[in-house]
Amino acid sequence: MGTTSPATVGEPMTLITSDEAPLEIPTLVELPCGDLLCQTSLTGDRLFARDECGLLRSKDRGRTWIREPHPLACASCPVLFRPGGNKLLFIESMSFLVKGSFPRRFLFRYVESADGGRTFGNVRFGEVEYPLGAVWSLRFMAERYGSSKVWSGEGLSRYAEIFLAAGYDPGNWQEVQVNYLTPLAGASVQLPDGAWLGLRDVMLGWRDDELHRGWNPSGVAGFITRDEGRTWVYNSTCFVIIPTPLERFGYMEPAVIRLDSGLLYCIMRTYSGPISPLVHSWSLDEGETWSAPESLHVAGIAPCLLKLKNGGLTLAFGRPGRWIMFDPTGTGTGWRLRERIDLCQGEMLSMQTNADPRHVRLDLQKCSPPFVSWDMPSMIEVEPNMLLVAYDQQNFVESAGGAARRAIRLVRVDCNG
Repeated sequence: MGTTSPATVGEPMTLITSDEAPLEIPTLVELPCGDLLCQTSLTGDRLFARDECGLLRSKDRGRTWIREPHPLACASCPVLFRPGGNKLLFIESMSFLVKGSFPRRFLFRYVESADGGRTFGNVRFGEVEYPLGAVWSLRFMAERYGSSKVWSGEGLSRYAEIFLAAGYDPGNWQEVQVNYLTPLAGASVQLPDGAWLGLRDVMLGWRDDELHRGWNPSGVAGFITRDEGRTWVYNSTCFVIIPTPLERFGYMEPAVIRLDSGLLYCIMRTYSGPISPLVHSWSLDEGETWSAPESLHVAGIAPCLLKLKNGGLTLAFGRPGRWIMFDPTGTGTGWRLRERIDLCQGEMLSMQTNADPRHVRLDLQKCSPPFVSWDMPSMIEVEPNMLLVAYDQQNFVESAGGAARRAIRLVRVDCNG
């Protein structure tokens, strides 16, 4: 079962470059119609951009791409949820507390496709019920992230209708309370009764004053949808760890799949400092309870977890660096850490030039020197045992002596061994 010898890595290709757009954290998805999408930011930080995130589509399994308007104009990168068949939803990650609701209810925006992703309908409002939901204000976000971000000017107008629906005055938007509650990309799995379980790292008691101090305790909660992603209900808190002020975060960025054995398998990031150990856990009861998280013995963030056609598992992760590794047993217990693939090797020209990163988030240099990427790769299996991996390069140099630009890069990885 699975890959028994090192995979073969092709030469990286450039999807898109820019001197202005951040082109951060590309997310690859495969649509039921067979097309591929790559989502990235075009006009600012992926969570607080002045304008919407960007979308590129490929109709030839990732060989050529065409930019197109995003169906959900949104500063906070949406997640594509596939409930089955030709249905899919782009779901916004930011959720807005319904003023005065008890138990606490949150609204989010989504668009739906009934033809496998070829076209999408109008923007609608979905709902998350989360009685434990902590919140923070848009006033705090504006103060912390600056007036040039989404919470001023043109970007704000996209949210006026949902502000009203949640009971707020759009003219007093600073008082709007928010959280991030819809499931993360790669963190949803169907249950035997047809419902879906989605995992999300959530705040555990955040308030504006705690955020200002930089202490952000978080855990991972499970949410259930029985109407194909339009509404979600809190099910259980799956993982909790209270960090020290220096660590800042607890468990976060979960990825989950169902193993051939029927067990649910989850990999998560921990903390938010320069060293963020990856951990994994199994569930015997459809996500109600989980085994105590165990270390994968590797530092990393943003795990992207896939089960390959050959039965093995593959994991992409980053920071420091960008990596792929394999578990040919398909159980989560056979990760070949020593044979992991270093995706930075395809970017040696950029790294050797020592060009300054073209990005305002220079604080990330503390986490991943030299900072050349957000180091949050995304991957899909475009053909049996053939991966397509995307990542950003914030100091991309195309030829010796060339100026550094921002870029989204793609590389194919042959897992046939």
